[in-house]
Amino acid sequence: MDRAEKDKLEWIEWLRAEREKRGWSQQLLAEKAGTTRQTINDYEEYRRVKHPDGLILANISLIFGEADDYLPRLAGLLPPPEDGQDPWVKKMNAKLRRIPIHNRDAADRMIESLAEKDVEPREIKRKPKTKTKPSTS
Repeated sequence: MDRAEKDKLEWIEWLRAEREKRGWSQQLLAEKAGTTRQTINDYEEYRRVKHPDGLILANISLIFGEADDYLPRLAGLLPPPEDGQDPWVKKMNAKLRRIPIHNRDAADRMIESLAEKDVEPREIKRKPKTKTKPSTS
């Protein structure tokens, strides 16, 4: 298998990782994407690698918060974007658009800190949620 063929298989790993990250079954993803569990299983088991359905891949891309052409391009069904935009940049732009307005300043500061030389990203520390006891009157 040459490098181009290996690159085309990357979409399968991405699909499986995104599904598992959410704790979804193949059946649940299939229902959301408008296909069958068997189709999802065939993709993940490398049985339909050469002829994946572009519409299903577009639906899965959207379900996972990506542009509709993300998986079809990753699978080699579509040519690289004419704008020459790096697919990773396009993916990050899609994620950035989903950040609520009130969180954008914090996101900007985090990105700036990551862009600086020799700066390790800091772990975001969240305050533990405290349970309020119901008042007894």
